[in-house]
Amino acid sequence: MRLIDFQAYVRAAALTQSEKIATNHAFFPIYEAVRLRLQEYKAQAPFRKIVVTVDDAAVAGRWHGSASCALGVCEVTETVDMKTLRDRSGEVDWMVSMVEQGLEHIGAATGWRDEEIESWLHLIRQAKPPCQHRFRRLHVERDAIKCDTWFYADIGTSTLKARFVLPNGQGSEVVLLEKSEPIFMEDDFPAWKAKVQRGDYVLLDRDKTELVRVRIPST
Repeated sequence: MRLIDFQAYVRAAALTQSEKIATNHAFFPIYEAVRLRLQEYKAQAPFRKIVVTVDDAAVAGRWHGSASCALGVCEVTETVDMKTLRDRSGEVDWMVSMVEQGLEHIGAATGWRDEEIESWLHLIRQAKPPCQHRFRRLHVERDAIKCDTWFYADIGTSTLKARFVLPNGQGSEVVLLEKSEPIFMEDDFPAWKAKVQRGDYVLLDRDKTELVRVRIPST
């Protein structure tokens, strides 16, 4: 079956509610970068979704590295000392390593692995911001001007931009939506189709309702 969803989630009861929200938001750029790529890359797996659950080693240590599959979801538990989690949840490199460790344990339990996803995580570890995604289905060209929608996510900020490349190679961009927390595309900005209309770059949802209209720069 096709793997279509990916998430990393902090469950640790030792964290306060605000700490848990902040830590889950910190993991967002990592797993969202993978999830968005999965929409365009046909990864095959014995399950449709992967969940890497991070928990308190003092409470759930005996389940560290345990993976289970049910109803198309493969969940693996990775445990860590709570002080380490609090201290390092803002470090992209460390968070990627937690996700990679989870995939290693899934591989050991199921025999499944995907080198392409492993390669993405290596790139995410080095990228600034870690999540940078161009929506291929929203690409439009008109009069040699290229119009695209890009999503960027880092710890503490998410931004959706329209980007234009003119025939002379000059580029420009317009911010469509920006938040100091995750932007969940399906809920916050469910763009599905793009078109050029009367000199504007227009984004529509699945029902062809207009979400935003941006003027295309003149040459």
